[in-house]
Amino acid sequence: MLKRLLAKVFPQTTASAVSDLERTLDKLSQAEASHSEAARQARQTACNLHDHADMQYALADRASMIHSRISKLLD
Repeated sequence: MLKRLLAKVFPQTTASAVSDLERTLDKLSQAEASHSEAARQARQTACNLHDHADMQYALADRASMIHSRISKLLD
């Protein structure tokens, strides 16, 4: 279909030019898929980092509570 359309609009367009265009479109489609996967991985990494930060905050809170209890026992 693309070949016929280009042949009507640009009769001087060669078959190799159309093939080059089709390859370029395929590469663009592959790049788009790679970008989508990279974005998905970035979102997953951000979620993992957020979870890790939450866990670190909870551990720090627990350590503070333990420190406070020990301080009270030593007084």
